[in-house]
Amino acid sequence: MALKEFVLDNYSDIKESMYIQASAGTGKTFNITGIVKKLIDEKIKLEEILVVTYTEKAAGELRDRIRAKCPNEDVDNASIFTIHSFCQKTLSEFSFTANQCAKLSLVSDDAIDDFIDRWIRDVLKNNSDFKQLFIDADKQSTFTNNLKRDFKQALSNYYLDSHKNEVESIVKLDQENFLLYGDSALTFDTFEQITNPHRIEDLFIIEGFEEAWTELNEKLYAKKAEELKNSILTFISEEGTYNFNGNSIQLRWIGKEIKEVFLYFRELKKTYSNLLKKKADLPVTKFYNSQIKTLYLAWQAEKEKNKMQSYDDMLRSVREAVCQPDSMLKKQLQKKYRYAIIDEFQDTNQKQWDIFKTVFMEDPNHVIIVVGDPKQSIYSFQGADVNVYENAIKEIARNGGGQYSLATNHRSTDSMVEDCNILFQTKTGSTPFFSRSSAINFTDSNPSHKKAAATYCEKITKPVWIAGSSNQKTTEKSFAKIAVQQILDCCSFENGKTKLQVFDKDKEDDEGYCRELRNVSFHDFAILVRSSSEYTEIERALKKAGIPSLRYKDANLFSGKECTQWISLFNAITAKDFTGKKRAVLSEALFTDFFCIPLDNVESEIFDNPACQQRQTIIQWQELARQRKWAKLLENIFEVTNIENRLSDLGQMHSLSKIRQIGNYSVDYLYKTDSSLEDLSKHLLRLSTSSDTSIDEGDIVEKGTDFDCVQLMTIHASKGLEFPVVIVPAGLRARNERGAQAWIYHDENKNTKLSFSDYGKKKYQKEEDFERERLFYVAYTRASSILILPLYDKWEHEDDKTEEGIYDFLNDNITTLSEIKDKKGNPLTRMISENSKSFDELKTETLAILQEFKKIKDEKSASHILENDITEEEQLALTKELSSKVPSLSIQKHSYSSLSHKKAASEEMTENGGRIDKDGSDFQKLSLAKYDMAENPVLYSAVPNSDSVCPPAVTAPYNYPKGTKLGIALHEVFEKADFGVSKNDEELGRLIKTCFEKQTLTISDKDPDGWLAYTSTILWNTLNAKLPEITGGTQTGNYFKLSEIAACDKISEAEFNMNASVTAGAGANKSASASASASASAGVCPATAGLENSDLAQSVLLKNYCNGFIDLVFKRNINGKDVYSVLDWKSDSFEASQYSDGELLKKHTDDRYSIQRVLYSYSLIKWLASFYKDESETQIFENHFGGIYYAYVRGCHADTCSGIYARTWKNWQELENTFKQILKDLRIAD
Repeated sequence: MALKEFVLDNYSDIKESMYIQASAGTGKTFNITGIVKKLIDEKIKLEEILVVTYTEKAAGELRDRIRAKCPNEDVDNASIFTIHSFCQKTLSEFSFTANQCAKLSLVSDDAIDDFIDRWIRDVLKNNSDFKQLFIDADKQSTFTNNLKRDFKQALSNYYLDSHKNEVESIVKLDQENFLLYGDSALTFDTFEQITNPHRIEDLFIIEGFEEAWTELNEKLYAKKAEELKNSILTFISEEGTYNFNGNSIQLRWIGKEIKEVFLYFRELKKTYSNLLKKKADLPVTKFYNSQIKTLYLAWQAEKEKNKMQSYDDMLRSVREAVCQPDSMLKKQLQKKYRYAIIDEFQDTNQKQWDIFKTVFMEDPNHVIIVVGDPKQSIYSFQGADVNVYENAIKEIARNGGGQYSLATNHRSTDSMVEDCNILFQTKTGSTPFFSRSSAINFTDSNPSHKKAAATYCEKITKPVWIAGSSNQKTTEKSFAKIAVQQILDCCSFENGKTKLQVFDKDKEDDEGYCRELRNVSFHDFAILVRSSSEYTEIERALKKAGIPSLRYKDANLFSGKECTQWISLFNAITAKDFTGKKRAVLSEALFTDFFCIPLDNVESEIFDNPACQQRQTIIQWQELARQRKWAKLLENIFEVTNIENRLSDLGQMHSLSKIRQIGNYSVDYLYKTDSSLEDLSKHLLRLSTSSDTSIDEGDIVEKGTDFDCVQLMTIHASKGLEFPVVIVPAGLRARNERGAQAWIYHDENKNTKLSFSDYGKKKYQKEEDFERERLFYVAYTRASSILILPLYDKWEHEDDKTEEGIYDFLNDNITTLSEIKDKKGNPLTRMISENSKSFDELKTETLAILQEFKKIKDEKSASHILENDITEEEQLALTKELSSKVPSLSIQKHSYSSLSHKKAASEEMTENGGRIDKDGSDFQKLSLAKYDMAENPVLYSAVPNSDSVCPPAVTAPYNYPKGTKLGIALHEVFEKADFGVSKNDEELGRLIKTCFEKQTLTISDKDPDGWLAYTSTILWNTLNAKLPEITGGTQTGNYFKLSEIAACDKISEAEFNMNASVTAGAGANKSASASASASASAGVCPATAGLENSDLAQSVLLKNYCNGFIDLVFKRNINGKDVYSVLDWKSDSFEASQYSDGELLKKHTDDRYSIQRVLYSYSLIKWLASFYKDESETQIFENHFGGIYYAYVRGCHADTCSGIYARTWKNWQELENTFKQILKDLRIAD
């Protein structure tokens, strides 16, 4: 049925429920605001109108628009919510009616992880099925990790009502279908019957088998038929294969009339063998099915016992209270609200719809208005269900509600709307953009005739620009360069204005016309990708051309130093005092960019005085926090610290963006969750140390900078936004096959099913393909003037290639659009291709464009280039400097790792150098060997190429110091010593004395206790010990000494910060610098809150490796290639003869340093990747990785391998997999 167009002016009295289907750019928010204004004009009180939208950002935008339309209304207290804040408000206001505890804490990811761990440990250990699966697993650690992952995913999707029953319309466990065989579903029973047949009739379920068998029986000799039957059954029952190939039946016995039947049995081998392979999945799937209901109920009981709830629990509680017979909560909500307006309704789910239809549709005095677009339903991973939308609008229609659409596109130019209509229409002979079975019926949008067409070189240009053609397609790398060339070409100046001109939205008249054109600048270009892996080529090209760019809603927002700075600041604000050990809290806050106190000064006595300016500022913030004036607190922090001005140059732009975003996110979180500042600090710490992807992207403030830069973002992040020029390089990654094996799909009745089987996976993937189509609809409709698309030669990487061709719909429709002619025979699209300009030439163009902006002093463009305290000349100089450098991700020489490194000196240590907790228990007694189980390719020999016995270690003086002071002193000696020094060098003696003296370990001039002699000896022995040479995953058989390494080829105390990016002072020449710092783009230490004792111990221990300093990074040239290695000095004390025991060294290193060595080695590869740009990480590992060494200095002997433990991995993949598993096991964000 055709929908009527919704025209707001036609409504003077809104009395009916309705749904409004609003395509992209058709003014959905404008009309919702207008409906609220109409209702208020009809004397409906604003507090009687409930407005629910998808994100806090959208709620804020609606609030602002309603405030502008209704200036006399108290909009700040209006009922404008997200679904979760609505539920939270309802449960808080009507807690007694809803039978809900008024104050519940928000459940964390740590809590559910801990619960599943305990469930496996305490409950499943007695389960016979689990024990058998555990025994049968190829790798038991992988099995348990997968179990945790799958259970966690399943718990987030499963649902039981208050009577502990499944609700079919919400989700029901699929315990029937196991496998999709052809187009048919095989149940668990039929699958077992087919794969374990006792008689030939059991195979009749297979399509065509019964008919073929009957015909063969009738026409083949009875003896041979029996032989064939026995052959098939024997192979299946005894060998677990279908191995019939017909050799036992001679072809001359087969007449022409049964040849095809006979061949059927031969060709069945492949498909049937694939069926038999699935038998291994059957026990696991059955086990999951048997556990999920019990697990779900236990998890609900756990949360209830600990007074915790998730956002989904809030939704569940409201639904259960509203939907029960004669519900009091329903009556109270009906009394409070008369109208409900649900925005972004395509992103709802059944639980939400049950609430709203029960409250507003089942009573004639209430009205519900839902607004959405099924073509833009792209959030299934967050629980959105487009099927609910389809069912709900039918329900509204059946109840007499209005059925409307918004069909006029007010966002884009007429030609853009028309070309997109053609792109999305189903075309003869082409793969449909929207699959016919996807339930999306695309209808054309109407152009508004109000937006001036874009011009290029003073002529109206085509709206869609395509790189490549059906005859000559482009590559990912080539399209990236083409896109960069087009950006610069469009922004370049001719006759005082940019070549590309787009309509000026700021000069829209009262009737919505945008007739004037304006210059474009970098910020007018948005590059949209499907996943972060698609950023690589386009970001590389932008950097090579020197074009400023910024990732928008960066997924790593909380993993950098900016989040750490906010945590440090909040910790200082919540601190009661700064005495004793709590003084470090103040030091960390002072070192942040908010105060900018140099590291060497943060412990100055000046700051111990509460009257100093910094302490007074903190006291002022503490008072605002006490009054819970969070918005005022944030405003004051930015105002007093002047941080925005200090970080406004190009080099700090990205950091300032993150600081703004985290600050705004924090305030939103405080208001939304009614949390304390202490709770916020813990929450930020969890986000910074976990792989939590559940954060609502809408809660993260969009753009944090006004600088003129190209914006890069995911398509999901672009939802609701628009840009003059959109570039979409997306379409290069296939399905993710590595996620949780708990699948959500919909049956033929649109009911939701949870499945652990291959059947559910296949059905889910089909729905995922439909959502992929909708995702690209969203991407393409973000463009208001120009859309730039590729025609790739390969739409998927070879490693990701699927048989289905999941991007055929893009390839076919873009190709078709590129070949269509208008009435005059001209192409509808503009074809673009790569020109011959080098990146150096493109850099020059970038600088010229910035200079042109300076010359013409265009006020709007200049506001993106100039900041308050930076001149135009400085801006250009910074851009030129940035462009000329090898792409670098360097961080400050000192960082938070410096603070933790300094604090480490005051912590107690065990005799062997391990940290101890407050109770004195040695955390490092825990074995960490399980975190790196890969075989070490390096073989140990104490005395290489000799049968000689290695001498024992030099005996230490009886009173030689132990513990932290000695460890720090020895590390400083090794850091500062000349590696070519002689044993009795006077300068070395002075260095040792100085380093020991710093730690109050005084060595007198005559060295009566022998400390100086012993230290000199172990240093000289260590520097002249033999280290096995390693390249990649290979031990070469050669040996070298540290004394052979030149000073310019080593970095001592290389800074290691898992919050920052990989860099070192080696520079483009690859010559190392002692003052440089190295860090890794990995994760950070996990939060310890809520962990069991063993987990807590691992967490605390891991913090030693997450930030600090790598003792030594050095470079050697092997066969013409620079090879880089990591070395750690260890002062651990063993028996004298044990240092030459290879097995003992291995066990000790495995137990204590398995995590450290993986993180250090992985970080080294990532650092090397910053300047070996033409080599993959696999190649860098093989060509430039020289292993990691542990030098147990007390046991080293010159010309032997005593005390030296060397380690590498078979290949990069093995190292990377080990690293990722550590992140997963210890809940660290990658």
